[in-house]
Amino acid sequence: MPLLPHHRRRPIAVTALAAALALTATGCLGGDDKAKGPFDGKPDREIIDTAIAATKSARSLTLTAEGSIATTRAKKKEPMKLRVAVHQGGRCSGTMSVAGQGSVEFAGNGKDTYLRPDEQFLRFHLKQPDEDGPGVSGPEADGVVKLMKGKWHKADPAEPDSKEFTEFCDVDSLLADFGSGTSAGVKQAGEAAVDGRKTLKFTQGAKNEEELHVATEGKPYVLKLTGAPEDEKDGELMTAVLSDFDKAPLPKIPAPAEIVDPDKLG
Repeated sequence: MPLLPHHRRRPIAVTALAAALALTATGCLGGDDKAKGPFDGKPDREIIDTAIAATKSARSLTLTAEGSIATTRAKKKEPMKLRVAVHQGGRCSGTMSVAGQGSVEFAGNGKDTYLRPDEQFLRFHLKQPDEDGPGVSGPEADGVVKLMKGKWHKADPAEPDSKEFTEFCDVDSLLADFGSGTSAGVKQAGEAAVDGRKTLKFTQGAKNEEELHVATEGKPYVLKLTGAPEDEKDGELMTAVLSDFDKAPLPKIPAPAEIVDPDKLG
């Protein structure tokens, strides 16, 4: 992600959320138990498949997530939060924050994705060493912050981390891995609630720590899921709550005057 000129870029691991979504959801796709209650004895797999289809068909939604991710080369895990309003066609706007490291705003118009890191985020990642050399601080970091502070830049689609933000801006991408996993250990856990909406809960894992909630009133949307990254080094359990179906706020796309060219830094 070109927050900095190429020789001073720092990696930002945001894959944990996508992995958590994929692992939890795919794990719940399967099983032949008959659901009780509002789903009138339908098999688990049919319920989950129906929920995925309904969620993907939403014109827009808001995703709020919390968990921990590894964000440095030392793989240190830090608490993170994410909130993004997503519209069909790749339009979105949101914020990701990491404890002790600051935050990044991001926005997409269906073609390009834009990022705006705050000063704390910039300075933290400037100091991190990478394969091109040690981190930077002092006057060099001050110069980068002066140019970038309060400004947006267009994400480089070739950068892996930029691709992760792009995936946050597309409903289909967020749910793309649903249905590709196994159902080992999946069990129904009865009725529950998410933000006051009744759900049917499915669990998985040695301690039933992974969950998927399907709405039992109105359209059967996926309302909540909790999972862990496939690679334990990338983070711990993350929980995502989906809401505002078909009525998420419109994305705020930066104006040209707010955008800076990162190549001017190098």
